[in-house]
Amino acid sequence: MRFECEIYELLRPFHLKGKNIGLFDLIEAVALVTEEPGRIHAVQKEVYMVIAAERRCSWMAIESSIRRALEQAWKHNRRYMDELTGYALDSCPTAAEFVYICAATIIKKHMGTMK
Repeated sequence: MRFECEIYELLRPFHLKGKNIGLFDLIEAVALVTEEPGRIHAVQKEVYMVIAAERRCSWMAIESSIRRALEQAWKHNRRYMDELTGYALDSCPTAAEFVYICAATIIKKHMGTMK
């Protein structure tokens, strides 16, 4: 995947630990959606199940690990999450919403460099 390092840098301000498998699942989920944005419309089948097949676990385990990483991100740096979305969030986004927020940020950055 082309975007892994860029996604890791995007997530760095959240202070997620490398020992947290959710960080790696989140990076892979964001990369899949960044590469093919339409996957966000079938996130369970086209993102979580793809990662689960690689890790030989259930898609629910992938969603859960991403959700736990997201909860840590929300706890550590809500202000940065608001910055990524472009508005103040009232509550922590869902795992799928956060994957989309991160993928959209990367896509926008690349569209800006294509001009």
